[in-house]
Amino acid sequence: MKTLLLSALVFSLPLLSQAASEVGKPAPDFTLKDRAVGQLYGAKTTPEMFVINAEGVLAYMGAIDDQADANQDSIPGATNFVQVALDQTKTGNPVTQPSTKSYGCPVQY
Repeated sequence: MKTLLLSALVFSLPLLSQAASEVGKPAPDFTLKDRAVGQLYGAKTTPEMFVINAEGVLAYMGAIDDQADANQDSIPGATNFVQVALDQTKTGNPVTQPSTKSYGCPVQY
């Protein structure tokens, strides 16, 4: 089962490109100047994460984790909402928390 993960500001592609090259696939180009992908999914902040299941249905949208700060020391104790959603989607289970409040800088369209 394939799962797609999109970040609201997938407009900066270095990490997505690196991840794609590591698995031998071309990186999708979400760098549309009109920000159509972000608007399509209703992205309001950056980062804002989206997990789309194999059927193309939005399974999760919101924050990466429950630590709304840039302190790397808080990462080990954080609940990673995206990883939970990916794990549940990969096993074919519904995502128990399909949305959370995202945090970050507002996206301007």
